[in-house]
Amino acid sequence: MVDSAFLLDDDDDGNADSIIAQFNQVVVRSLLDASDFSISVGTIDGIDTDNGANSNGVLFEVSGVSMMDTPTITYNGADADAADRAIQGARPA
Repeated sequence: MVDSAFLLDDDDDGNADSIIAQFNQVVVRSLLDASDFSISVGTIDGIDTDNGANSNGVLFEVSGVSMMDTPTITYNGADADAADRAIQGARPA
């Protein structure tokens, strides 16, 4: 579950360059895949943890998102592969 999320404008052009989301559990960096997520406004161009290791913070690199937008990021793990099940805490079949 996400505790908080914030838009970041790294180059001060009025558009969000990334979204930092803080989760209530550690996210395993090697299991992150941008294609497992979708966004309501703009596109997700990349994904990583906020410190380059396993972390509670996930950094979504985005484009097409204004600092005035309120985007929703959705985890699309319904077609879960083994990595998705590991993120969700389930055991692989």
